[in-house]
Amino acid sequence: MKYALLIFVQLLFINCVSNNSSEKLPDIKAYYISVTGCKTDESNEGCAYFKLDNNHFDFGVISRKKNPRVTIEVGFTNTGKAPLLIIKADVSCGCLHVKYPHSLLQSNETGKLEIFVDTRAQEGAFNKSIIFKTNAENVVEIVRIKGMIKK
Repeated sequence: MKYALLIFVQLLFINCVSNNSSEKLPDIKAYYISVTGCKTDESNEGCAYFKLDNNHFDFGVISRKKNPRVTIEVGFTNTGKAPLLIIKADVSCGCLHVKYPHSLLQSNETGKLEIFVDTRAQEGAFNKSIIFKTNAENVVEIVRIKGMIKK
């Protein structure tokens, strides 16, 4: 009886899988163009491009008493031809907070990112990163922050 039930379940699974495989798969090229605004040919005309003014910051040695919260401003430009949208910012630590524009930036428009580092609960060397995900040709850009925190 157990074997009959097992065979029935397997046949049911195979039938479900074969029925789903006949469905049309999404058009990957169209999806890429809709998300990035880029054509997939080599010209990449019509793409946004997320260009950071600076993506590495080294604070050297800082005092957490004198600098409990450090603010970094990073300029950026959409050097592409399509509107740029920053989709999200992922931080490597709960000590980081990021403010960024949530609206489209047109071609050649500039913007500002604000990164806040809470140093109160940290001591010693630190090396943090923020990963920005966009609709641009360069889908991901990383900002790195490092230094040494003393009491």
